[in-house]
Amino acid sequence: MKYPIPTGSLGTLKRIFYGGDAFPERQEIESHLAPVRLVQQYGMTECGQISMGTTANAGYLLPGIEAKVEFNGVKLYPGEQGRLWVRGDGVVTTVRGKDRFADTGDIGFFDSDNRLHLVGREKDITKCPGVREVAVVGKPERTYGHVPVAFVVMDPPRDANAIIAFVGKLAPEWYMPIHDVIFVPELPRTPITAKVIAYTVENHTKCKGKRN
Repeated sequence: MKYPIPTGSLGTLKRIFYGGDAFPERQEIESHLAPVRLVQQYGMTECGQISMGTTANAGYLLPGIEAKVEFNGVKLYPGEQGRLWVRGDGVVTTVRGKDRFADTGDIGFFDSDNRLHLVGREKDITKCPGVREVAVVGKPERTYGHVPVAFVVMDPPRDANAIIAFVGKLAPEWYMPIHDVIFVPELPRTPITAKVIAYTVENHTKCKGKRN
């Protein structure tokens, strides 16, 4: 542990609620504090509390909150990544659109169990020269729970380490670096909207791709 956690006086502690960006030390902290559980909360000043969960994703929407994921105004299906919009009585009226939904500025998707997964802020998305498409998903890992793996469409494939270094220079130092880069000829997409199916990519972190 980077910061040792005293456990002798925490007998009455049951839950730890946290917000903001996910942190890679979560699983390590939970193992030290067991049976205390960490609960991730997702919300915004303009919208209030949106969702809550005890896993690595943002979890389920809270009562009274509606949300949708869209791309260019088209509502997406489970597993498809897009811009997240929310609606509820706690949303500030000045940020609501005509349908009372507010733009969070976050990119995410819902899985088949209707759990919300956050990918990141749209303004934080990085463009790497030569990369046509990319999908970054979590690969199970013992220490951190998950580590990011990038599936990259690039013709011709180049040095994976150069891509990792490029992203590392732009990301804040507390971001978990890309663990691996796998070059693939194409990303799995839906037949109608042609959007990347995030959960299909995630379920194939061992797919037949070319590593450099």
